Amino acid sequence: MYVCLCKGITDRDIQREVENGARRLKDVVNKLGLAKDCAQCVTVARDVFQSLQTTMREDMFYAAAVPETTAA
Repeated sequence: MYVCLCKGITDRDIQREVENGARRLKDVVNKLGLAKDCAQCVTVARDVFQSLQTTMREDMFYAAAVPETTAA
């Protein structure tokens, strides 16, 4: 889905930045150049970023909650 029509930035672009270590929306905005023109993308970008952060935290929680199996 397009988040920023001015720059052609998609939700996958934001996802890639989060996967590459962006921990703050400001990091994503600076790296991708969001909100430099009309700034209509800020709200959607924030929603996408927060959703990705939540998903990553949940994934980490479930990965940590799964006990390791050991060979007998």
